[in-house]
Amino acid sequence: MRDVAIVGTAGGEYGIRGFIDGTDLNTGKGIWRTYTIPGAGEPGNETWKDGKERWKHGGASIWETATYDPDTDTFYQGIGNAGPDWDPEYRPGDNKWAASVLALSPSDGKIKWGFQYTPNDPYDYDEISEHPIINAKVNGQDRKMVVHVARNGFFYALDRVNGSFIHGKQYVNELNWTTGLDPKTGRPLNYDPTKDVQEYTARSHGSRANPDSNPLCPAHTGGKNWEPGAYNPELGLLYIPGIEGCNQVFTEEQKNFVDQGGTVKPRDRFAGGGTRTNTRLTGSLKALDPTTGELKATLQLPYPNYSGALATAGNLVFIGHYDGTFSAHDAKTMQEVWSVNIGTGINAPPITYSVNGKQYVAVLAGSRMSANVIANAPELKHMSPASMLYVFGL
Repeated sequence: MRDVAIVGTAGGEYGIRGFIDGTDLNTGKGIWRTYTIPGAGEPGNETWKDGKERWKHGGASIWETATYDPDTDTFYQGIGNAGPDWDPEYRPGDNKWAASVLALSPSDGKIKWGFQYTPNDPYDYDEISEHPIINAKVNGQDRKMVVHVARNGFFYALDRVNGSFIHGKQYVNELNWTTGLDPKTGRPLNYDPTKDVQEYTARSHGSRANPDSNPLCPAHTGGKNWEPGAYNPELGLLYIPGIEGCNQVFTEEQKNFVDQGGTVKPRDRFAGGGTRTNTRLTGSLKALDPTTGELKATLQLPYPNYSGALATAGNLVFIGHYDGTFSAHDAKTMQEVWSVNIGTGINAPPITYSVNGKQYVAVLAGSRMSANVIANAPELKHMSPASMLYVFGL
């Protein structure tokens, strides 16, 4: 089936049960709805072990556009955090399919397979960002991969036909919530299948007994968040617009929803805690070989990269910065080729297009600086919003 519009729901912090809808573009009628949290009797529902049907408001929302693979007629969708974010004792079990990727059929919405990055995620490491598809040789074998630069600080390569784990590797400068990934399963090495509430590294997240965590690396924002990376197929390199640094997460016991005898009403905030930033977060631009997970080049940046990256066939990578700098970088070395400061912050990904044979790069700029940005970089408090579109000729 073609002419299907596919869209998911937001609301991971408001007690929703996430879903993805398929709509017929010719009639406007719904064709299918697939819930990102399996219901009673469906495979995966047993990973919600609270016994109180809390899966009905367990989050697992959708932020970003999926990736479609015409060869297998499959789309790959990143799935957000379980709810509440920082009170995993409220939702014992692995909580499928939160913090996962799902492979689905566009014609009927059926789930072909799923892979969960952080079971029982206590960090808010929702994995909503893009999942590029790459054909490449891995250890001498042709592999059809779907890859992901995860918010939890690891790069993952999966077999996009069956979802099996190929390899994974840390890409952030600092990572302390786990000691690594199991080379066979891709699960965190300190995942304990006998426990319904995962501890991972001790005190890397809060609990009801000890609400405050030690510093968590990477911070709950990642790693890499929603901002898109880029891929250069000629060089075989994946470009990561990164966030470097740590913060703290704390737990505040979450009460039940009203239909379960509690105080939380639908659309009330449902987070089970919060975060504190005690040290300054910085940024990076990194080039990674997806066939091995190895970093080939790294550039450290003064601000977290919330703009995203654009790679061009001319072997340039473009990124925007909080302080208004728009820069082009050599695709092999990450070193800056040129830059210009446009005088207002950039918080959107650049795009490229051509008209009459001439190529242009465009970027939206001037968004209001959020309180989280100012807290991390107070020198930017006087940056003015501008609501501008800048276009550069190449």
